[in-house]
Amino acid sequence: MEFASRAIIIAYTNGVIFLSDPSFGGLLKDLVIFFGTILVFVMGFLAVSYVVPPSRNPYGFWLWFLVYLFGFTNILGRFLRRRSKKRESSGDRR
Repeated sequence: MEFASRAIIIAYTNGVIFLSDPSFGGLLKDLVIFFGTILVFVMGFLAVSYVVPPSRNPYGFWLWFLVYLFGFTNILGRFLRRRSKKRESSGDRR
């Protein structure tokens, strides 16, 4: 048990975001964030695929997919960093 708590403390100080609160409400919040991210990723990809014209180049799909994946991860990373900065500035340190 001590190993797990030490790993969570190390991961938290390195900027990795784990469960926000060790309760049912915290678990529910994290599950909503997880499945919401998957839903936004899939719906965004379908929207981009609808807008981008079809191509006869078989590698064009993978190029656009990698560009979309790069952009999505950058936006998600900025959102999570901003969220963690707000939490630190409010004085809610563990």
